[in-house]
Amino acid sequence: MISQSCAEIIACFYCILVQKYFSVKKCLVSAFWIALVGSLGIMATSSGKEVFEENWNATLNLVFIFLAKFGITVSFNFSYVILICLFKPLIRSTAYGICNISARAFTIFSPLVAVLADPIPMAFFSFGCALAGTATLFLNLEEAEDEDNEQHKIN
Repeated sequence: MISQSCAEIIACFYCILVQKYFSVKKCLVSAFWIALVGSLGIMATSSGKEVFEENWNATLNLVFIFLAKFGITVSFNFSYVILICLFKPLIRSTAYGICNISARAFTIFSPLVAVLADPIPMAFFSFGCALAGTATLFLNLEEAEDEDNEQHKIN
């Protein structure tokens, strides 16, 4: 619980600092891949087999939980920023509403996935991180920013 809270606090400050130096797309892709590394590490250390000595296994599990929570928190925070980059101001709130409804529709199934056998819920999480990170690579943010800049010049 403490590691998750610390991950959220650090992730918020990380978003503020990193946004100044890197593009939003790079930040979002890296956040999903950090979460993927964390989730794969959780699956490796929580498999019931002692990968390392007992103390190291628990410590690594805590580190991987931190990484997974950190990556997801960063990606959630950057979702607001990337929404501004992707959509024109006239349809921005509608696009956010559609994304929000879609996300909530998928979370309806989370209690069903949570009661499955041990590696399956984390495999769903890992697959989601990998899919979102890969899909983010194909976003064309430059075109959306150019259209937004042209609109501001006209007005």
